Amino acid sequence: MYDGVRERGRRVPEDLAVVGFDNQEVIAAHLRPPLSTVALPHYELGRVGVRVLLGLDPAADDGRVVVACPPVHRSSVSITAPA
Repeated sequence: MYDGVRERGRRVPEDLAVVGFDNQEVIAAHLRPPLSTVALPHYELGRVGVRVLLGLDPAADDGRVVVACPPVHRSSVSITAPA
C-alpha cells in the first residue's frame, strides 16, 4: 500500500490515512511512517472461545461473542482533518 501511494505522488498520512489489522510488530512498527493498526488479543480470543465451547460463557442469541480489539495508534493516521 505504502509503495502504491508513493508511486502516485501521495504521502501517508498527509494525503491518505492507512490502518492495518493484527498489529504485526515486525512490520507495523518498522514501516515509515509506522503503521496504525488494530491489535488482535490472541490470548483473550482463545480464552473466550474455550469458555464458550465448554458452556461456561454463553454466546449471544445470534451465536456471536464480542472481543475488543484495541487500536494501536502510530503515525500512519493524521489527527488533523485536511482543509
